[in-house]
Amino acid sequence: MMVKPDSSDALPATMRAQVLALAHELGVSETRAILAALQKLDHNAAPAHPPDKGPLTAMQIAAIRKDAARFSPSGHPSSGTY
Repeated sequence: MMVKPDSSDALPATMRAQVLALAHELGVSETRAILAALQKLDHNAAPAHPPDKGPLTAMQIAAIRKDAARFSPSGHPSSGTY
């Protein structure tokens, strides 16, 4: 993998110095340092799952309660206390 600053990068030497410092700090190659930074950015910036479609409807809640009653051992959904 080759990372090359383009002409819009105002401070390519500074970027290079930052990559070198990060690689040195992590004790890895420059490529691994960039990959680690990208992975962290992806983890922090991208959601773990797609956003939901909002709150459940009354019909969905009723269906969940019906299933809970059908599958719970006592025939009644759990009260939420343990």
